[in-house]
Amino acid sequence: MSMITIELQPLHRPGSTWSRESAPVRPSHEVYARRRAAVLLAAVALVMLAAVAIRSWSGPTVGTPASAPGQVPTTPNPAAAGAAELPTQFVVQPGDTLWSIAEEFVGQGDIARYVDSLAGLNGDDPLVVGELITLPG
Repeated sequence: MSMITIELQPLHRPGSTWSRESAPVRPSHEVYARRRAAVLLAAVALVMLAAVAIRSWSGPTVGTPASAPGQVPTTPNPAAAGAAELPTQFVVQPGDTLWSIAEEFVGQGDIARYVDSLAGLNGDDPLVVGELITLPG
């Protein structure tokens, strides 16, 4: 049976004595400046992320939510007394999307064009339950 012998030697770094008496090498001023800049950049990014998170959790920032659910009819138009009145505003209900609202008011018409009009009038922000949105005329 053969035997393998392994001799362990201490690690050696060029230019280092590995003694406790040697003073630690302090980073240069440039290294400190880069570290401070990196920490400052990370702190600013965290503050901005927190601001975005708080804004998104605080609810809608545009529009006034209505107290009653459903459609809000317009005031009667005396010029079109015989015509059926369509509402000009709508209160968003749970599960509503721009497409479902467009299907409700357009029927079998051009839904894509109505959705584009809805988005143009109310912005591209996500719908929030209770939000009052403007319907195209």
